[in-house]
Amino acid sequence: MFNKVRFCFGASVISLACIVANSAAAQTGAGGEVPQPAGAATDTASTTAESVSTDDIVVTARFVREDLQKTPIAITALSSAALAARGFSNVIDVAKVAPNVTLINGGGGANGGGKATQAFIRGVGQNDFSPGYEPGVGFYLDDVYYGALYGSTFSLGDIDHVEVLRGPQGTLFGKNNEGGAVRVYTTVPKGDNSGYVELGYGSYRQGRIRGAFDVPIIPEKLLLRLSGGAEKSDGYVDLIDFACQNPAQAGNIQQTAIGPNCRVGRLGGSNVFEFRAALRYIPTADLKIDVTADMTHDDSEAAVETLLGLNLLPGSPLSNANQYLNIPLYGIPLDTRFIPNDPYVSYANFCELQTGRCIPRVNTLHAYGIAGRIAWSTPWGVQVKNVIAYRKASGRNAADPASSPIPLVLLDNRSKHDQFSEELSISGTALAKRLEWTVGGFYYHANSVYSATSLFPGLQVAPPPVFGTGAYGLDFTFRDPSTSKNISAFAHVIYHVTDRLSLELGARYSREDKSYATFRRLLPFTPINPIFNGDGPFPGFENNPSATTKTRRVDPKAAIQYQWSSAVMTYIQYSTGYKGGGVNPRPVFREDLQPFGPE
Repeated sequence: MFNKVRFCFGASVISLACIVANSAAAQTGAGGEVPQPAGAATDTASTTAESVSTDDIVVTARFVREDLQKTPIAITALSSAALAARGFSNVIDVAKVAPNVTLINGGGGANGGGKATQAFIRGVGQNDFSPGYEPGVGFYLDDVYYGALYGSTFSLGDIDHVEVLRGPQGTLFGKNNEGGAVRVYTTVPKGDNSGYVELGYGSYRQGRIRGAFDVPIIPEKLLLRLSGGAEKSDGYVDLIDFACQNPAQAGNIQQTAIGPNCRVGRLGGSNVFEFRAALRYIPTADLKIDVTADMTHDDSEAAVETLLGLNLLPGSPLSNANQYLNIPLYGIPLDTRFIPNDPYVSYANFCELQTGRCIPRVNTLHAYGIAGRIAWSTPWGVQVKNVIAYRKASGRNAADPASSPIPLVLLDNRSKHDQFSEELSISGTALAKRLEWTVGGFYYHANSVYSATSLFPGLQVAPPPVFGTGAYGLDFTFRDPSTSKNISAFAHVIYHVTDRLSLELGARYSREDKSYATFRRLLPFTPINPIFNGDGPFPGFENNPSATTKTRRVDPKAAIQYQWSSAVMTYIQYSTGYKGGGVNPRPVFREDLQPFGPE
């Protein structure tokens, strides 16, 4: 349960008409589902006492501001009022009302991506946060492409609107993505002394504050908008010391908790701070210069995990590990005793007892970005826009999928990503404005590092009767740097045959290179693994091997559109797109490090 109250003000006067009380529970329909929009690609939810019609929705999917109803793209658009009415707090929530769109938090698990968004549109996307892969769905923040899954869970704090474009993305902007694009636009400065403060509270001592203030530094010339917020909550899954709660079933596992409830921590708690500054300079009526800077500081607890089931069939890897490893070490097997009766309980301790190695129980993100945008309406009727930006994100997340004091897998994932991008577009009209044209170019350069401490104490490296009882356990660290570059050029024209009939043609050339290197180092393991043992480079990875993939392609687009009335428009479209090539991540042997082509 989460409740909030919002206070709006203008010219330093609080307006009672802008005070809105909202309960997240009230936004759901029967069965707890979020009500779907009335149209498949429009937002018609009632935000206050009035309904929002499609005529009120303005999108910029084709580089110009136009009504959603007249845009020949499969698109869902949500205004700031619609986002607030539904209680959405980050970009993942948008999938609740966008047809054919799946957005999932990477979370924990054996391959958990932490603060990463697994995005799919019409089933096309990417679920692995490794930089060895390219995203299948592009994320944009104020026209700036963000080229990694990690760090893509953007907040919806001070947002003007969100657009979800079903793919292929097309020929007009950014880096081509076959699945489509999610475009988030923040509120631009207006210089009207307006703003708001939003306070919220909820279960598990959740507290939230958000706000924004818009002020003119030089009236009608230099405008500033500041926004930010903070959120903090307790975790909703208790970490319980199993030996403390169940001493008779704990074998020789030592108790560490002190107290009647045996709790040693929680999972799922949040601790987030965000800030954004936007400066707009308007030297003339035809020239606008925007500079924005933002930062996110997220020190949240590890993602929620709890044990639901185990494969204990005779001869299974876990059954063998219990017989030859766990019972000799701990006096007990890893079995159903560690499945809690309460789904909000986990017996994980994030430690490998036989070696004493532990990983931090965190799920963090530290990100910032700065961007500059110039929009110029030239005296010759040509529109010029240039967007240049730098973004950086880093953080780590822990995973203990077995959720028991007898671990199978422990992962301490660490991700870093920084990127520079620039996009120039020039557009105009010809033939008495019947022909609209756009040409442009895009440049993108990114460096990513995926590193981790990977502990696999329960891994069956070799089954019995190899080495008698088999071989178990593998601990190592790795560091995988990668570099991605993209240079694109595009051209697009729309010809209005009549006021109702339009033809559309476009093409995009993309040149993309990705390189991926890797290093592995073994950690000594107890008991000794006769196959992987010692303290040194992983066999085959002594010289930091690498692989490279290259993509060169042209993607066309053709469409015909007819506006039957102000309420009915049809279009037929042909277009192609792709997901860039990559390199097989997490290689176990040198031979596994192989590049693959685009999809």
